[in-house]
Amino acid sequence: MENQLNTVAEATPVVSTTKTISKAALSAMVEAGSKKEEIANHYGLNIAQTTKLLKTAGLTIRKFHKPSFTLVD
Repeated sequence: MENQLNTVAEATPVVSTTKTISKAALSAMVEAGSKKEEIANHYGLNIAQTTKLLKTAGLTIRKFHKPSFTLVD
């Protein structure tokens, strides 16, 4: 039985999913107003990974809230 487990472990390849992301390109996307979802799709990451990426890079997404009022003359 133990021999079978070793064979399965040896036959299973280890796939590296590490991505190389340029901090300058990431900063440019953030400065251009890209949302977290857009960045995640661009780099093929999920939202949690994108959050960690932005935190590691020291970047924050600016939040643009629609005003809750209408100004008239």
